[in-house]
Amino acid sequence: MTRDRDDFDLLLDNEGTQSEREAALTAIAADPVLAQELRDLTAATRMLKQNGGMTAPPSFTRDVLRRLPCRKPTLAARLRNSLFGGWTMRWNTASAAAVMLVAAVAALFLILHFRQNSDMVLVHLEFTDPRATRVAVAGDFNKWNTDTHVMTGRAGTWSIDLRVKPGIHTYMLNVDGVSWVSDPRAARFQDDGFGNRNAVLLAAI
Repeated sequence: MTRDRDDFDLLLDNEGTQSEREAALTAIAADPVLAQELRDLTAATRMLKQNGGMTAPPSFTRDVLRRLPCRKPTLAARLRNSLFGGWTMRWNTASAAAVMLVAAVAALFLILHFRQNSDMVLVHLEFTDPRATRVAVAGDFNKWNTDTHVMTGRAGTWSIDLRVKPGIHTYMLNVDGVSWVSDPRAARFQDDGFGNRNAVLLAAI
């Protein structure tokens, strides 16, 4: 249909080359409906040129739009309007201040969180005990808590990645919640004052 309109414009406006106009005329003449429409348009164009054209009244566009059939809204549009069309968000000074306060607290929390993590050092520990069912790392970096840093076991080898502050730390391995074992892979050890030796961890940036 777009091609037909282009052919009409080409012939009525006398545009294009002679061969293009002849091709357009041949294409339209092959369809009786299009040929009749071209004759009607040609006659209307000739009449307007002879009468000098007509000036549309100021209300022409408004009158045409008023006579156009109203398009019924789709189901999706009606549903969207029913759900969200009547919602109006009202802001006052108190609500705006509350939102700003929440945003400021959230931003401060994120800054502190990332700053704290950026100062930490990642340390990898491994321990071998095929008979163990649970191994945890406890030390001065987690207040000797056996629940926060549980190692992952696979085929008797236990491992964990620790995030600790730079410096010297002491720690022990807690096996099955009962036995305290010094990490045999530690580079240094330190007496704990109770007859045991704590492993020493050197965390450097």
